[in-house]
Amino acid sequence: MQISALVPEIFKFEKCVKYANEMSDDVIRSTQYYIKYVNRAILANLQHRPLKLGRVIVLQETHLRL
Repeated sequence: MQISALVPEIFKFEKCVKYANEMSDDVIRSTQYYIKYVNRAILANLQHRPLKLGRVIVLQETHLRL
């Protein structure tokens, strides 16, 4: 196959990679939003009730980078 014939395929591949990266970014942003939301709900719940002995797991916000 000649290089000139590969150029359109390379552009298609780059477009697919860009789309996949955008989708990954969307998933990361929505996951970070829900982690913040869950943390707020846990903290609000803890502030309204006396703390009982036991284990409480609070999710930490993560900053994932691709």
